[in-house]
Amino acid sequence: MLAYPYMLTTPFITMRTLFLLWFVFTTNLFQAQIIVEGRVLSEETKQPLAFVNIGIVNKSVGCVSSEDGHFTLSVPDSLKNSVLKFSIIGFHTKTYKISEVKQLAGIYLSTGSQVLEEITVSAKATQTKILGNKTKDKKNKVSMFQNAVSGSETAVKLDIKHKNTFLKKVFFNVVSSNVDQALLRLNIYRIGSEGMPGSNLLKKSIVKKVPLKEGFVYLDISADNIWVDEPVFISLEMLSGISSNNQVYISTKMNASETFTRRTSQDKWDCIRNFGLGIQVEVNY
Repeated sequence: MLAYPYMLTTPFITMRTLFLLWFVFTTNLFQAQIIVEGRVLSEETKQPLAFVNIGIVNKSVGCVSSEDGHFTLSVPDSLKNSVLKFSIIGFHTKTYKISEVKQLAGIYLSTGSQVLEEITVSAKATQTKILGNKTKDKKNKVSMFQNAVSGSETAVKLDIKHKNTFLKKVFFNVVSSNVDQALLRLNIYRIGSEGMPGSNLLKKSIVKKVPLKEGFVYLDISADNIWVDEPVFISLEMLSGISSNNQVYISTKMNASETFTRRTSQDKWDCIRNFGLGIQVEVNY
């Protein structure tokens, strides 16, 4: 099994030393955290908003709101003066200082205006192609997400070369899993600065309950009507169902194109080079 994104080795340490290190670490951790709680709702309908991305930009401090809009976030004391960003497709993004969030009865997001671009598809024979990291290798496997918390995200680049390319199906090979199913969100990003994932191209959230038993897992996205004209990133974001005690390992391709990850909502993206997580997409053009 490959470590993801790196392998951690530990020299021999006595149990007493391990206990003391654990005690000091956890004591300092709990003393140095503040808890931020709240609920995100629609400004227009006053209904709760599920799966809103919440976090401190470019820091590994974030979460996703639950199905009833609630969220709980542990923030290191060193970041207590930071700003929290609240964002979800279809609504205007808002930011608040952490001290402000603790005073609010709720976080209200207003509906954003979405203008869909009209796409004209030429009448020609449809060709099918598989993009992404093509692999079903059972020896080279990695954990599907870098961090087993809501908002953890993994992306690969799709080398789109034809205009009006239709994204039909996303799939990957589960090598081992002790998870029955998980709630995942699919995202499509433009190529941003420094070649990292940029703005989200989607006009609505695509959330799917995904079975994660061994073998190929297929996500049919044909009904979501996604057309792209240029290279993009496709990502899978973990919303719920996977934890540090329940992991999913999928095939990976070594010496392949990069894999892009971020630990949680609003965090910065990291690039793992020569390491292609086996996310594949069937496209038509």
